[in-house]
Amino acid sequence: MKSICYKKGFTLPGIVWLLLILIVSILIVFWVVKIETPRGELSSFTYYSGSGPKQFIPERGKYKIIILFSMNCPYCMQYLTRLNRMQGQLPDVQYGLFTTDKIFFTSSIYESCISLRQDSRFTIGILDVSTAYACFGDPPLPVTFIYDGEHKYVRSLRGDRDIRELLKWIPSNHKQHERKGVGNE
Repeated sequence: MKSICYKKGFTLPGIVWLLLILIVSILIVFWVVKIETPRGELSSFTYYSGSGPKQFIPERGKYKIIILFSMNCPYCMQYLTRLNRMQGQLPDVQYGLFTTDKIFFTSSIYESCISLRQDSRFTIGILDVSTAYACFGDPPLPVTFIYDGEHKYVRSLRGDRDIRELLKWIPSNHKQHERKGVGNE
């Protein structure tokens, strides 16, 4: 390698700097991927509802779908609108819709999600930034995290997604209460 590098005009200090830059770049990529990946298991955490602090407790034996969104994100708003519109067609799993936007409960967005607010499968709330980071990392929004019946991380789906895409990651034996209208492709 030394003779090839010298023939191309590289010097030993130049090669060392090049390798150092390459190693630092790889470490940064791993660090970013680690930030965007949640912990391997979903545990309970505190969130704020319209009536004050509450505890989100994952139900054992039931798949969980956690959706993080921002009110300033047009893709997030499209996703929430679609979820609200298709709420009756979603499978019977535990849902959590969370944002870090403190004005969420006074917004028109919250008012427009009446179907989701009235559905007992859905938990809607505001997370502290530190809680969101500790539980879910720092992914780009919107993001959907899917956990299995034992609270283990299954998959994360980035961006505005079709509802049918969620169903691909939930096994058929957990869809026994699947609502009419949404099927597997």
